[in-house]
Amino acid sequence: MEGQSPGLECPTCGATGQGGPECRRCRSDLRLLQRLEAERTAELRELASALANGRWSEALLSAQYIHTLRKDETSFRMLAVCQLLNHQFEAAWNTHRQYRTGAGRWAETP
Repeated sequence: MEGQSPGLECPTCGATGQGGPECRRCRSDLRLLQRLEAERTAELRELASALANGRWSEALLSAQYIHTLRKDETSFRMLAVCQLLNHQFEAAWNTHRQYRTGAGRWAETP
């Protein structure tokens, strides 16, 4: 599936490296998770386009949506950058603080 993360992790048993429609260990259905990852990948492309073309408010909406789909280092960074570009300095500071206080939980897996 396009946009699928190569390191997809089963939310039921934690098995990593999932590629099929179900977990190889516990047989949980992973199709919804794969669709969310594909949607997030597409939204990241939209965010990149908005940033490249100076559409800051559109970029902020994309960053907020990406952050709701999955909170990780990338989503925190993109959200803070977009908040800064939209002159939302206090919000960017709060995003940074949230990332710093939960840094261990938000680390991306290689």
